[in-house]
Amino acid sequence: MKQASFGCLVVTGVLMGLAGVVLLVLSIGGMFYSEKELDKKRAEYSEYSMELEEYEADSMKQVRFQDILDRMDQAVEKGDSLLVAELQDSLRVYGPPERRGVIGFNIAGAFFMIPAVAGVVLMVLGLLIAVVFYYLWERERNRKR
Repeated sequence: MKQASFGCLVVTGVLMGLAGVVLLVLSIGGMFYSEKELDKKRAEYSEYSMELEEYEADSMKQVRFQDILDRMDQAVEKGDSLLVAELQDSLRVYGPPERRGVIGFNIAGAFFMIPAVAGVVLMVLGLLIAVVFYYLWERERNRKR
């Protein structure tokens, strides 16, 4: 009768389980990191929204901005590049705030669910293999005694 050895299968199962745990931990870490980064972008968007509301409430800035744009168009038609450059600096002062930040769903966190699920499956399969073959290995060793 052929002698059965299950030690390698037990080690393989344990290594698969550990690989699954590592993959799961890295995926969860990635989810938290991407959520933290998105929170920073949401805060930037909140600041931008407040600045935009202040700009929209200040009708003088809007009128001045439009006046500068009209003067720039006239300067471009005349070919006065020095006046255009000077007016571009004024655009930064009187223009609406630059858009920054985002709001929305953390799609990166959702994509990290795929390797997390794969890690759970790998971990469960590895531990199942390790437990079953460890049991068979112990039974074989006890039978030899």
